[in-house]
Amino acid sequence: MPKAVSAQAVGGKLKRTLDNNVAAHRIWLAGLGALAVAEEEGTKVFSRLVDRGRKIEARDKAEAAGKRVLHKHDEIAPSAAETSQLRRNARARKAFLAEMEALSSREVAELVGSRATNQAALANRWKEEGRIFAVEAGGQTLFPAFQFSEDSGQPQPVIAQILTVLQPRFSGWQTALWFTGRNSWLGAKRPVDVLKSDPEAVVEAARREAEAFD
Repeated sequence: MPKAVSAQAVGGKLKRTLDNNVAAHRIWLAGLGALAVAEEEGTKVFSRLVDRGRKIEARDKAEAAGKRVLHKHDEIAPSAAETSQLRRNARARKAFLAEMEALSSREVAELVGSRATNQAALANRWKEEGRIFAVEAGGQTLFPAFQFSEDSGQPQPVIAQILTVLQPRFSGWQTALWFTGRNSWLGAKRPVDVLKSDPEAVVEAARREAEAFD
């Protein structure tokens, strides 16, 4: 016959079983909590890493942009000699305009009494034909007045001869400053000062100047 089991023994066994179940459930809860904490902390860590990565990316882009700007500046920045030449040119242009009368296209038209609706057309046509030259200053196209006859207002013929020699090589301002620069072929005189008295000598000086560029 099977042995009789006492109520006390049954109760103790049941208590142990319940205790084990409670312990197992607590362990399970603890594991679940640990997983949740890990996930939460992992998300925070991931977010911090993303933010840090963005800052590093922005810094690298800024540094790269700065290097490109510096490199571009190195490529286009004029040398000390070039800067000095630019300043001398600016002073020379300012001195030229202070000394020499320069006319607008409208004023050129007025010299010959033109009543054309487009008063810029005459000066521009003469320029295109190589009979006169112009300089740019203050957003305007100006025509040095010594190019024109005081009597008729027409371009002096000698100007076209000089421009034929100089202008394939000289810009408008280079031409203007050539006229007002001391010239060894003219005995250190300025071409503009000899233009009326000895135009042939000025043409020859221009040829000599052009030969130096060949």
